[in-house]
Formats: sequence, C-alpha cells, structure tokens
Amino acid sequence: MLILMGFRDSGMILALKYLGTIFFNLAFRILGGFFLGRYLDHRLQTEPLLSILLVLLGIFSSFYSLYKAVKKGAFDKPDSGADNRSGERGG
Repeated sequence: MLILMGFRDSGMILALKYLGTIFFNLAFRILGGFFLGRYLDHRLQTEPLLSILLVLLGIFSSFYSLYKAVKKGAFDKPDSGADNRSGERGG
C-alpha cells in the first residue's frame, strides 16, 4: 500500500513511523490530561486548577518519554556495517 503512495524508501517509512509515534504520544498525553482535568474540575468544583495541572503533567510526561526514547537510541537507523564497533569492516 505504501509503495503505491510513492513511499519506496524504507528510511522514509521509518521516519514517518517515528513522527506518528511522537505526534500521538504528545497529543494523547496532553489532550488526555486536559479532558481528565476538565472532568475532575467539574466534579470537584476546582476549575481550572486540575485542568492546568494535568495539562502540565501531560506535557512533562510526553517530553520525558520522548527524551528517554532519544537517549535510548530508538530513532537511530540500524548500522549498515560500515561503522562496526568490533573493528571489523562490513563487506
């Protein structure tokens, strides 16, 4: 299906996969914090305190998970063998 759309490069597909993951991670946590905060504010009569706090928590947690993913190297391309740490050259 993706080949029909013009995405023949596997690097492009991988980049789109990571961008989608980042987008949904940010959107889900921030919007989830907002809507949960609005609901709790309405139930507990604390408007807008919990909405603000949960949005800030969503922002912090989404950027922290993004930081962990980058630190872990989740966005690095696999080695092609040209830069092998064991000293052997890829052939």
